[in-house]
Amino acid sequence: MTVRARPSEPVENPSRTSPVRAPGSIRRTSSLDMWSDPDDRRTMWLRCRARDLLTIAPGTAQVVGDARLDVRTGANRVVEAITADPPRDGLDDLVGRRGGGGFRKQIDAAVPGERERGTLLFYLLDDVPAAALIGGYVWSRFDPSGRERSQMPTPPSRSNAAAPQASAMENICAGWETGGTAMRLMTSGRPPIGTTPAAPDLVPPDDPLAWHELDELPPASMRRRRRVDVIAGDGGPVVDAMFRDSCQTPGGGEVAVHEYTMHATVDSETGVLTAITAEPRVLPFVECPSAAGNVTRLVGFPLAEFRTTVLETLSGLDCCTHLNDALRALAEVPVLLATLRDSLAPPVES
Repeated sequence: MTVRARPSEPVENPSRTSPVRAPGSIRRTSSLDMWSDPDDRRTMWLRCRARDLLTIAPGTAQVVGDARLDVRTGANRVVEAITADPPRDGLDDLVGRRGGGGFRKQIDAAVPGERERGTLLFYLLDDVPAAALIGGYVWSRFDPSGRERSQMPTPPSRSNAAAPQASAMENICAGWETGGTAMRLMTSGRPPIGTTPAAPDLVPPDDPLAWHELDELPPASMRRRRRVDVIAGDGGPVVDAMFRDSCQTPGGGEVAVHEYTMHATVDSETGVLTAITAEPRVLPFVECPSAAGNVTRLVGFPLAEFRTTVLETLSGLDCCTHLNDALRALAEVPVLLATLRDSLAPPVES
């Protein structure tokens, strides 16, 4: 059943820290920084980092995996250069490929097996098409003179609103419904900025290892951050996750553009999702949060198949494209759970 709550006001409640790492848990964090030169906006740099951190007992921390990926895209989001650490043969096959539709199939051909193993490299590569697309959003905050555009104006009432302009975004998700805020305020092909509160730091002062090390954001840049905690609870595995897109303003501050947190439980034997809730934390338009209740449609599906299941189950006005991005990254939970189980298993006596 479709859940579509009546719009009230935009969501403006960004996370102000990260939860304490639970004993008997594994945490995957990732970040993708996206920026381009004001004089050459066709060229974009993507700086991608990810890490798996194991917490066996309170106060402990063991890095069990980390990866770095650096990508440069050019006109039409075509990959011009790509390197990884640790290095991986086959990545050069992605040079010349467009970071858009079909890119994920090219990943499987270039570096086979990474998807199935749920590696950190695949985790980052899978985000490249979205990053190459959204990285240019930051420029929508500048007017032609290079100054910062004002925040979203007061929308006209539905009774006197002009007919919405045609847009490829129309009805792509709940936030872009026909006649909705975004469509009514579209001007000259540029969407309104929407609600973008300051983005608090997510690293707790008393736990600098809560996240992998992040570099300073360049001017006119965006950042996508993910955190997935898998906890070996007494009643079965528990998943606590978050997703945030943020950007640097022309004045130099970082603001949150989209953010969700999610809480889920998993069948430990089958890897099937048994319960899930999604909480919108930052969304630009009043219509956006209406999609969050539909995540319960995913209950009963194996998490390992989420990279396709989410897109097949949640679409159009019943989805939020950013929530879908957040949900798809839960596909690697079974891999994280297996690593956690191996780490918690008692040693075998010889």
